[in-house]
Amino acid sequence: MAHSLKSLAAAARALPPDQQADLIDELVVGLSRSNPGWDAAWSAEAHKRWADHLISNQSGHAAEDVLGDISAHLAKKRRRS
Repeated sequence: MAHSLKSLAAAARALPPDQQADLIDELVVGLSRSNPGWDAAWSAEAHKRWADHLISNQSGHAAEDVLGDISAHLAKKRRRS
């Protein structure tokens, strides 16, 4: 972490809780602004992946199974930490 970022984080931690919440809101709003180029790139990638999936004739995996595997992997990783 860059020195200025560490200083900024320390200053944010020193704020009262209500101001920390306001800061978080501002950061989230800033992150939610979309970039048209980024959106177009992700859209093109999603269309490509969907087309590849249709061509492959594979049924895929149930979302519940995938999310369950991810959850188990993260739980195992947390236990090791």
